[in-house]
Amino acid sequence: MLTAWEEFERGEQAPGKVLSALKTAGLPQVLRQLIDSGWTPAA
Repeated sequence: MLTAWEEFERGEQAPGKVLSALKTAGLPQVLRQLIDSGWTPAA
């Protein structure tokens, strides 16, 4: 996931391609685990 994000930050991949890679790599599960553990974003 980090590799996909870093490629996006460097402008090497389009947003849609990055989102697809993040979903395939398990981002939905990571987000669910964060929510289930009580994590909230900083202000």
